[in-house]
Amino acid sequence: MASIEVVADCSKPKAANSNMSCDHLSQRRDNEVENGKVIPSLEVDAANFFRAYQEDGHDSDWSRAYTLQQVQEVACTAPGCPSPIRRQWLHGMFVDLELPADAKQNPEKSYSLESLLDNWKNRNFDQYRACPVDSQHPPQKRRRAKLTRTGDVLAFRVERAIADGQLLIPIQYPVELDITMLIDDLPSEAEARMSSDKVHLNWRVSGVVFYSRSRTHFMGYRYIKYKGEWQWVEYDDTKEFPTLNPPKVQDEGDCEYLIFYRPIRSGAAKEKVGDKRKRGDDQEGRPSKMPRTDDGVEVSTVQQRLASLKETLDNHTTTLASLKESHENHTRKLDSHDTKLDKLIADNAKLDTIIELLSKKE
Repeated sequence: MASIEVVADCSKPKAANSNMSCDHLSQRRDNEVENGKVIPSLEVDAANFFRAYQEDGHDSDWSRAYTLQQVQEVACTAPGCPSPIRRQWLHGMFVDLELPADAKQNPEKSYSLESLLDNWKNRNFDQYRACPVDSQHPPQKRRRAKLTRTGDVLAFRVERAIADGQLLIPIQYPVELDITMLIDDLPSEAEARMSSDKVHLNWRVSGVVFYSRSRTHFMGYRYIKYKGEWQWVEYDDTKEFPTLNPPKVQDEGDCEYLIFYRPIRSGAAKEKVGDKRKRGDDQEGRPSKMPRTDDGVEVSTVQQRLASLKETLDNHTTTLASLKESHENHTRKLDSHDTKLDKLIADNAKLDTIIELLSKKE
């Protein structure tokens, strides 16, 4: 197996009880490459780096549920290269997608989420990358990427910023998405293929953060099952209530910034193999018998949230009543002060009259 250079983006402070941080693990891999040693397979390395990522301070239920693990590789094609693979591990909530380089010259062209994912999986660099072992080896311009772990949310972030502005071009995205193409083999898997049991393959869109250029305003949309049908709900903070309204391009520059998907769990073949508690099972892996909504949320959780919201509303109502009473008291005091002021003005007028009469007698 080839030796591999590994770089990680895990730069968070290491937990006090940590055995190995991402930075330390990355440095160890660099040393192994320099010494021409064989490093672990992609599957073992994925587990090691995710464990190190958790020990860097990300070992929480939220982190386990929403963290995506991504890996990128650049391969040297020179025969006999002792260290032909450079590898980088990425952890975070988003898969960052870039529009093609010619998108600015083709603003009318339509781009699909699938095409952006294909570009993410097989990306060409702006400049060639030299082999770290021997600069005489043919330089490489393409890197390959794949997902090695997903959570309960698959989130895509479309990079809009460019050197001289923004690319505000809408993206066509499917309601249901199969990401099998994002777990294709990398160059280092020629000898040992990594298992894909940490990755959900089938997803349904759950939300979008949409930008309206004409209004210079962001809006949120959620895709939910309402009255037996899947519908879009718009959340616009300029409106008093959410409305049933799908995201749509109305003016030039309207576009999506973030696209969210949730796993489809309608069959055993579509279930993620891993921590079963993430799909609502109990601590021993038995399916939970708690009733759930169409979104898969336990009814008891919804009831707790509603009770909490009701308590908050009652508190606000009490505060509002107190403020109203205080306002009425201040109003009564103000009226009393106005009455006293009118009396003082009247008395002052009488005094002026008396002074004037006395002046005439003198």
